[in-house]
Amino acid sequence: SSNEVPVIGTLMQVTDYFEQEDGRLTLIVQGVGRIKILAASQQVPYAVASEVRILSDVECWEPYYFSSSSSLAGGVVASISEASTDDEDDDDDDFDLSGASMDAAKAVAAKESELLRDLEYYQTIVERHVTSDGTVMISGVSPLSNVNGSVYVDFEEFEGQLQGALSRCLSRRAEECGRDDVLLASTTFRLSDSRALRASTEEEVIAEERNVWIKLDEMIHLLGRAQSGTRIQVPAQLLGLLPMDDTK
Repeated sequence: SSNEVPVIGTLMQVTDYFEQEDGRLTLIVQGVGRIKILAASQQVPYAVASEVRILSDVECWEPYYFSSSSSLAGGVVASISEASTDDEDDDDDDFDLSGASMDAAKAVAAKESELLRDLEYYQTIVERHVTSDGTVMISGVSPLSNVNGSVYVDFEEFEGQLQGALSRCLSRRAEECGRDDVLLASTTFRLSDSRALRASTEEEVIAEERNVWIKLDEMIHLLGRAQSGTRIQVPAQLLGLLPMDDTK
């Protein structure tokens, strides 16, 4: 009904604020990610969420899904077939391997987003200036950036935490279904053996970056054709990602 409160929304992070003379606040916020509200601690005078789940984008969890489902399928499906042959009345052969792999992939993607948050979200702040009469005014907002180069990431620890998220999710699903073969697979499968965490070479990164800029250029030209006579403005956050050295 129209009175139902939406449970899907965007988690926002307040990065700066500006208090105006009349007491009102101007807030600068940056989106962290899509979330689903699981529980609320209060409803009035306004709702406050007490438990949320990060909903990762498809492109974030899909590589992990394909890696985990294809790697787990061999041993688990073979075990399911063997169990079906030994006991045709066994009801355990309807285990949803695809669903379990998808849940695990989303858990890994959510953990990845959490671990990389400091790296990917550079704080945006209000730029202020003082007028001749001493009034503090907003002159603008600092340029948006999706990467904070000062953050150090220990990728060995990073990989270990992703592996832990995947193993915990698969183990939980296996225990719920009473499947020892799935439980074994969850403890032996390693993300490091899949293409999802394969380290890219410098040449591959450069080639992929070049392809991204070519696609962006094509998109801007197509938008220009669709809106004849209109100059397409390129977002400043995209221009800020261009290489500083124009010889590269």
